[in-house]
Amino acid sequence: SKTTTETLAGIPELTAGNSYTYQLTVGKDKISVSGITVKDWTTGNITGGKTEECPTPYITFTAKGAQTFKMTVQNGYEISELEYSVNNGDWATVKADTEVPFGGENGNLRLRGTNKYGTASAWNTYSTITFTKDVDVACTGDIRTLLDWRNYNIVETNNARFCYLFKDCSVLTSALELPATTLAKYCYQSMFFGCTSLTSAPELPAKTLANGCYLDMFRSCTSLESAPELPATKLAYYCYYDMFSGCTSLESAPELPATKLANDCYSYMFSGCTSLTAAPKLKATTLAKHCYYNMFAGCTSLTAAPELKATTLANYCYYGMFGGCTKLSTVTMLAPSDQITSASDCCKDWLKDAGTDGSVKSRTLKVTDETAYTALENNTKYLPSIWKKDAAGTTVEYYTPKP
Repeated sequence: SKTTTETLAGIPELTAGNSYTYQLTVGKDKISVSGITVKDWTTGNITGGKTEECPTPYITFTAKGAQTFKMTVQNGYEISELEYSVNNGDWATVKADTEVPFGGENGNLRLRGTNKYGTASAWNTYSTITFTKDVDVACTGDIRTLLDWRNYNIVETNNARFCYLFKDCSVLTSALELPATTLAKYCYQSMFFGCTSLTSAPELPAKTLANGCYLDMFRSCTSLESAPELPATKLAYYCYYDMFSGCTSLESAPELPATKLANDCYSYMFSGCTSLTAAPKLKATTLAKHCYYNMFAGCTSLTAAPELKATTLANYCYYGMFGGCTKLSTVTMLAPSDQITSASDCCKDWLKDAGTDGSVKSRTLKVTDETAYTALENNTKYLPSIWKKDAAGTTVEYYTPKP
């Protein structure tokens, strides 16, 4: 917080070729300088090292056998500023519907680009990569090299879209890197939709999402065994809509840390994930329209529902949420009665056909109090008969959360 001036005595004249070392003693209110040493700089040669160029992480496709690459376009999209190279050969312009042999003895195929908008101009105007032979293809590289391969690590991504890029690529076994933290609306929509050989997903580090950014991203990836971490705390409309729908090999779900939701943010997110045995915690206490709409519908291995701690509901928020979860045996929903009755269809079909599997010997429904239970029971669309307190094997508990 203070500025002081020190007058240093006994400093030798500075001359070229010498090194000067000053010993500093730092005290509470003072810095003293002493022990000035003057020496010659030593000279010599550094040996044993070599200079190597850091390789650009182009999008690279590798196949053990002969394969064919092709790009198709939809709704008038025009491919521009995109190049390919086979077996590290010369770069050539990618043209729509032109088949390019690679794989096996032909070597790998690399892509690079200089188009800041990616491979799509809108959610419904895009290009798609197609592999025409039944030969597995592995993919590596950084997606940003399609935006500006020379400056990929600093390129802006806020306008980049790759909608449907690998849709229905049933031979794709691995995914490229998606390191962008600034996303465009619908940027990865349906990117891996129907990639039935994909077993793992790329990291998704973005913490602030954009409308529809992950919509249908891994839908029907039936071999996907694990989901990436989803660290986002700022959600957007339709951001996770249908993201893992139909991923029948997915056994666990990622954490969902967001506490402020957006309309349709989690709609259908895990619907049809028949191997999912546990659900993530849902931390929000104030919900948004359609936020959990059919989120776990058809998850036939799910035995316990996540605690629904929200006290402020929204229209259709729990609509169909656990419909068809036939092994479900425990549900906790802590909304007060006035919210249950005022939010339109908030609990419609949320337990339809849930807990109906023969392996379920008992069911437990926990609600805030008797008036909340009555609000559910009085609406014929809200509480199936097997989840009512007079049903065989069903227990209704009144539960007040700890402060």
